[in-house]
Amino acid sequence: NLYALQAGTGTKVWAFKTDGGIYSSPAIGADGTVYFGSDDSHVYALDGKTGQPRWKSLSFSKRVAGSPAIGLDGTVYISSHDGKFRALDGRNGTVLWTGECTGYGSPAISADGTIHQQHAYNGGTGRKLWKGMKVGTRSAIGPDGTIYTQSQKNSLLALHPLTGTTKWEFPGDTVIGAPAIA
Repeated sequence: NLYALQAGTGTKVWAFKTDGGIYSSPAIGADGTVYFGSDDSHVYALDGKTGQPRWKSLSFSKRVAGSPAIGLDGTVYISSHDGKFRALDGRNGTVLWTGECTGYGSPAISADGTIHQQHAYNGGTGRKLWKGMKVGTRSAIGPDGTIYTQSQKNSLLALHPLTGTTKWEFPGDTVIGAPAIA
């Protein structure tokens, strides 16, 4: 179940059941729509006030454990364990374009609309701008556009936003979480 709780009291407002586990953190659109993925291979859009479904995506071939990101135009970006990264129309769940990724993770969106999910994509067209050979699945973007991400070698990378080249690397034993920027 995905639950909505009253922040002040913890009282349940609504619950929505899927046919699989939910490892995807929900994202909330500007209009209050709640988007998330499920192990049942679907992406869901729910009315944030009532929990009623607005749409359910076509079934992907594998679970959708990645957390979505929402572009300024309402496009929902999410990855799946089928090795695909998708841009969905936030109004109806239609697939706008598909890219490649490994596993899961949360995309990061640059101020110019570039989507970073292991690789860099033009958010509107899906054209791959650069390939992130050493890049993991969780990223954060600094005020200067630098992309901070974990590498497949479990270190922290700082990448140039236009080329994906490494600015610096901080080796770590196991960097598996998403970086945060103060």
